[in-house]
Amino acid sequence: DALASQAMTPARADVLGVAQTFQAPPPMMPVSSQPLPSAMAGGAADPVLTAAARFATMRELAENGLITEEEFRVRRQNNLGAILPLTQSAPGAGLDRPSPPSQQVIDRLRELTRSLERGAISPAEQNAERQMILEGLLPAQPRNRANPLPAPKDFMAAASAVGRLERVKTAGLITPDEYAREKEVLDRIAQPPPAPMQAAN
Repeated sequence: DALASQAMTPARADVLGVAQTFQAPPPMMPVSSQPLPSAMAGGAADPVLTAAARFATMRELAENGLITEEEFRVRRQNNLGAILPLTQSAPGAGLDRPSPPSQQVIDRLRELTRSLERGAISPAEQNAERQMILEGLLPAQPRNRANPLPAPKDFMAAASAVGRLERVKTAGLITPDEYAREKEVLDRIAQPPPAPMQAAN
């Protein structure tokens, strides 16, 4: 079990994501079950789509009863800027790095629960590794914030950003209101500048 053997080592934080901070999360939004578009699943090179895969994994954990709705909500809310960069505050740093496949994370958390039930590990050991995994995916209270992604510079870049936004929406990772606010900003960027007024003769 390579994942298990590395889980408690310092290198583990690098595999899963970012600086770790173990905080009890606060309150949340309903979990929606939608398939993740295949273009997003590989994490692509795009920072928004790479981060979106982390949100999808966290949602799967909630759907499988491996985290609470409260944990899902706070981790999602405090990192929304990773997938809605123009309308949300900066997320935790490092969410643009690829994360492990969701099934790998699900299997490890289930194995931790089984190990605890068998008495093979203590509650403290189970909780420490569980929290490190969750923090690596989406930190509950990020210590380090990412630099905000730059806004698209022209209508072609804005069009590309709208395409990414549509994928995130189709995957069920954002609400209709969140989608509408982000798209409104992109629509403004894509609008041609007003024609200069001609001076009267």
